[in-house]
Amino acid sequence: MIKFLLIFFIVIYLVGLLGKWFFATLINKATSNSNYNPSRENQRSEGEISVEKPSQKSKLFKKNDGEYVDYEEVKE
Repeated sequence: MIKFLLIFFIVIYLVGLLGKWFFATLINKATSNSNYNPSRENQRSEGEISVEKPSQKSKLFKKNDGEYVDYEEVKE
């Protein structure tokens, strides 16, 4: 019985090590094959000027919708 438990735990340990190694190599391959470079997105050539206007947000309420009344919920 002790021999079985010892072999069982050794197998579980080895499966864990192999799983970590497998997923690490899989992630490394996926990241090395990717051509995405976030630093390139914001690069501009020297002297280039870019003006970005803020978007026009529509108001939730119009002027003639009335006034806001704060309320408190009462539990009975």
